[in-house]
Amino acid sequence: MRIPIIKILDYKYNQELIEKLETTDNPMAMIVKAQLKSLEEKGADVDRKFEVTKELIRQCYKNGYTDKETKIILNFFDWVIRLPEGFKERIKEVIKQVEEEFKMEYVPIWLRDEREKGIKIGEEKGKKAEKLETANECF
Repeated sequence: MRIPIIKILDYKYNQELIEKLETTDNPMAMIVKAQLKSLEEKGADVDRKFEVTKELIRQCYKNGYTDKETKIILNFFDWVIRLPEGFKERIKEVIKQVEEEFKMEYVPIWLRDEREKGIKIGEEKGKKAEKLETANECF
């Protein structure tokens, strides 16, 4: 088996490698992208680093990696693009938003009415349960 050896910086200067990096769904591509971005943004302010991290997170979810792969990649992002502790909640919010965006199921037009009915029924049942719980607490 032959394993090619290449330096991360080779990606920075080789257009063919950059194109491969952008078109592959290999999880290692995200690792290389994160490393390249960390080098590019080395002297940048934290807001710029946050934006770069946010974009890498979006790309990660867009590529459809497994939960395990995604966690490993996100840990690597955190390691190479260091953000201050104060950004922890912002990053959590970004991850939550992106997860919702990319894991949302598509509901075909012919099932949308059924889904809306189901949501309304669920809400009504929840309200009834809440009223019963309140009544039980009073007695």
